[in-house]
Amino acid sequence: MIIGTAALFLVTIYCGDFSNIFRKNYMFRPTEGRLVLTRRDGAVIDSDELFELANYVKAKYLREDYMFDCRVPCLSTAKLPLGEEEVQSEEYNKINTVTCTFDKNVGKPEFGRYPESDNEVFLNLPLYYRDQYTESFSNENPLVIGNSAIALFHIVGVRFYADNSQVPLAVFTEGGFRRATLAYGLDIYTDNMFLGDSYYGGMGSRKTFVIGESMPEKTMFIPDKAFRDGVKEAPYFEMWIWANLSSDVRGLDFESVVSWTIDDRNLIAGVPIKKENMIDSYDGMRYFPIFSQDATLYISQDIAEKMLDTVVKACYHQASLFFDSDDEAEEVAEKLREGEYVAVTTSEKSKSVDLSNEFFNRFLTASVKAVLWVFAVLFLMFFINLCSHRSIETFRDDMSIMRSMGIPTKVIRIGLYVRMFLSLVPAFVLLPIAAYYLYQIPEVNIRVLYLHTWHYVLIYAGMLFLTYRISKRQCRKVFENSVKKSLRGGDEA
Repeated sequence: MIIGTAALFLVTIYCGDFSNIFRKNYMFRPTEGRLVLTRRDGAVIDSDELFELANYVKAKYLREDYMFDCRVPCLSTAKLPLGEEEVQSEEYNKINTVTCTFDKNVGKPEFGRYPESDNEVFLNLPLYYRDQYTESFSNENPLVIGNSAIALFHIVGVRFYADNSQVPLAVFTEGGFRRATLAYGLDIYTDNMFLGDSYYGGMGSRKTFVIGESMPEKTMFIPDKAFRDGVKEAPYFEMWIWANLSSDVRGLDFESVVSWTIDDRNLIAGVPIKKENMIDSYDGMRYFPIFSQDATLYISQDIAEKMLDTVVKACYHQASLFFDSDDEAEEVAEKLREGEYVAVTTSEKSKSVDLSNEFFNRFLTASVKAVLWVFAVLFLMFFINLCSHRSIETFRDDMSIMRSMGIPTKVIRIGLYVRMFLSLVPAFVLLPIAAYYLYQIPEVNIRVLYLHTWHYVLIYAGMLFLTYRISKRQCRKVFENSVKKSLRGGDEA
């Protein structure tokens, strides 16, 4: 039975995702107590209105909340020494995307601590990252968030978990979450540069903007020393930085609670950079993206803040309120829907999925895997029954003697059933213990489906059904001959 249970465990690892047919489609990443709202008339919710509304319903609030619902890209990084010589390290970030939150305790760190400043981050990662994200690697290689604009965060702590179905989570301080929001939400580029009497139509490939740490307000740093020297010598310098909302940003449409749109995404915010805004050095260069230095510009956070505020006030309709529980959030949402707001909790399912295509793909895949799982149970039943055939033959005579002594057939049947079901106890006890240690091996964790509680219930139910059918067949085999015939040698008599 231990072998049979182990075999069904392996089959469930392969076929266990057939439950995806019942998977819910959420409009937002489920977050306990979060309420998302927008105005029914399509107007943008300004900061003052949101502040008053949050005070009225006694909730915390967040204006730019799109980071909660996105898988944010993490760019590769390399550690460079200070100085003019570029030496690229072979160390790089292994994570491709993360979900983000702030001021949240997700459990005891494997090492390190939770973030305390706005340039720090705590990572909650699947266990298969354990070999890559060692304490020394995490200390030397920052996490990089963003697209055309990026922000660097020093990894101060890491926790690992066995459930590989979850997406890596980055935990920031509230201010750090804001920095990441700036980097992810803005698509930044340059244009209209004047150097002395000359005009340049932009800066070519200079499209990666780093939101610097602790840079003076309204400042920019360009790593290209020759360019900086040219700016110093020129009698006049001006360069415009432009930004619009990143195409990855989505929002709740005021016309429907099931669609994601951003109106007037092409609205552009511009900030001029002049000679007095340029600085000659920046210590943050010690951590550098794997791009050419000539393709990277460093800007102070207030510049990015100004551009994001401009585009958000014009075209981002959504905001979030935070309560202690989903029940409290739903209660407030019902009241808001009676007025001028569209309000939903993150536990609400989306109706915007193309069911004709999505459901068909799920149903087809799930049906095939469900049939394979059932077939595996039937095969195991046949195999175990075949293996136990000889053991039945060995004690059938003993059963006949017991019957000849007047022991009721019902008692013997119950004994056979109890014997078979007791043989499951070691298997049922060893299975979760073995699975726990199996998932602690990073090489295994990354390759196999993580089984949740309902998977184990399914395995146990399958083995109970299998054992019942085998026991019933064995009882029929034991009692198929009369007592006299069995004592004379059964079928050979």
